Amino acid sequence: AAMSGTGGLTVFGSTTGSVTITSDNNATLSGAVNINGSTLLAANTGVSATGTGPINVNATGKLGGGNGTGNASTSGSPSVSPAGTPVGFVAGPLNVNDGGTVAPGGLTPGNASTNFGILNVGGNTIFNATSTGSTLLLKLTASSNDVLAVTGNLNFATANGAKVNLSLTSPDTTGFTAGTVYTYTIATFTGTSNFNPTQLQITSSFDAASAFAVSQVGQTLQLQYTATPEPSQILLLSMMGLGSLGGWLRRRNRRQLAEKTTTIETAK
Repeated sequence: AAMSGTGGLTVFGSTTGSVTITSDNNATLSGAVNINGSTLLAANTGVSATGTGPINVNATGKLGGGNGTGNASTSGSPSVSPAGTPVGFVAGPLNVNDGGTVAPGGLTPGNASTNFGILNVGGNTIFNATSTGSTLLLKLTASSNDVLAVTGNLNFATANGAKVNLSLTSPDTTGFTAGTVYTYTIATFTGTSNFNPTQLQITSSFDAASAFAVSQVGQTLQLQYTATPEPSQILLLSMMGLGSLGGWLRRRNRRQLAEKTTTIETAK
């Protein structure tokens, strides 16, 4: 059933609680939507789950997509870009404040082949950081990723040395090949952006932050990931390298011994 009212909507409660909206409320709900200390999942397939008012994601609040009813899929290897059925529509504008999180594909790791999504925001979107910073939470594998799609401007407002957090996780890391550079479209926008890489603090649950880089390409934000070997692979490569070095040293020693022997025989 659709929600109705003119006073807006406030979602609050424990940080583990959540509310999922599957209906479109664009014609029936107006006023601001405030997400305080809980999770709101937009799992609709039309205009807006949250009506026509602005959305404020506040400290410990989370706004997510539909938990994977749509997919993002490979569009040329190893570049990954959004495709499939979009999940989650909100009208916007969207303000993500310090301590607030936006997770386009939902907040559950789920199945690597299905649990990806695109959160569509129909208005200007701004990620704020003046203390703890706001967060964009994305899931990705070697062939799929979550996407934030903004109709409007995508901006980042940072101050006091604070940064916007880009938090990366993966439900399946087995498809990554060490040394391969994977390129993902993580955000799109139809307007402008003031993006600067220095505004981001990248964290990852499956690799070092230094393996990732974000850049603006046209009206998109692109994430590049250079996969690094697992510790077991590094050990194996090291052992292989040591083995090759040992073989070279043995061959060199035999050659030097043979040269010395030839010199002695000639002297006689």
